[in-house]
Amino acid sequence: MTGWIIVLSIIFLLLLLLLSSLKIALKIDEKAYFKVTLLGFKLHSLDKKSKKPKSSKKVKAKDLGNDSEGFSNLLKRYCKENDKSVIIKEIIEFLQFFFSKFKRFMSHIRFKNLMFDMTVATDDSAKTAILYGSVCSAVYSLVTLLSNASHFDPEKISVCSDFTSEKFKVFIYCIIKIRLCFILAFAFSMLFKVIKIKLGEINNGRK
Repeated sequence: MTGWIIVLSIIFLLLLLLLSSLKIALKIDEKAYFKVTLLGFKLHSLDKKSKKPKSSKKVKAKDLGNDSEGFSNLLKRYCKENDKSVIIKEIIEFLQFFFSKFKRFMSHIRFKNLMFDMTVATDDSAKTAILYGSVCSAVYSLVTLLSNASHFDPEKISVCSDFTSEKFKVFIYCIIKIRLCFILAFAFSMLFKVIKIKLGEINNGRK
């Protein structure tokens, strides 16, 4: 009887964890604030106002540099060992699969209290106009992607230009929630796609 209680308790906790939402709070103005929580527990946070995260950020940046260098060497070795046309075909296939899955994944993301206000300004009017056009294009693409998310309001997105100022201003605030089960499902689908591609190579006689 005790064993069944333990098993059922573990199953209940797993279901609770999978159905719980990962909460991401982001605020950027003159300072940056970022916090990730799950079931009320803080998983990660960044606040540029304090000195401690700055020192830890340097350590992480160093570690990230070492990891990216290792990944770069691995990628170069993979390109040498395989035909480039096949690699390009694999990349295109994976990207097509990624974007099709990511579009569905976006529909599970919930936005709350979204605010995005950007003022484009430089010390030169011509540069400001060019930069403003580039920013509008990038923001429009981002809004198109995020439009699949729940409670996303594009009217809260504002981009304007200021030819009388030299100060570029940006204010971003949002709270994003997504259930852990959807994150894991997306991650595993990507992993299975990579495995499927590699198994296809083996079946075709490639190593």
